[in-house]
Amino acid sequence: MVVSTRISASAISTNTPYWDEVRLPAPVFEGDTIYAQSAVVALRESKSRPAQGLVTVKTSGFNQDGVVVIEFQRTILVYKRGQGPVRTRPVVRG
Repeated sequence: MVVSTRISASAISTNTPYWDEVRLPAPVFEGDTIYAQSAVVALRESKSRPAQGLVTVKTSGFNQDGVVVIEFQRTILVYKRGQGPVRTRPVVRG
């Protein structure tokens, strides 16, 4: 799965990611527009948290000319489908 988006950590996760294999192959200049593309490259079950799993995502950032200016991977801990905490809506009284 590939996700193209404006750069936003919340586009992939709300958890704090662990960044790995960071590469900066080209410079970024004032006025450049940076785009990002992310792809899930690995999934695995958590050994210590049965309701959660680890997702590894590779992200590439490129400028307006299509030149890659950053590449990195990050691993995030996420809840499995249907296993997350129950969220209740706040009661609004008027």
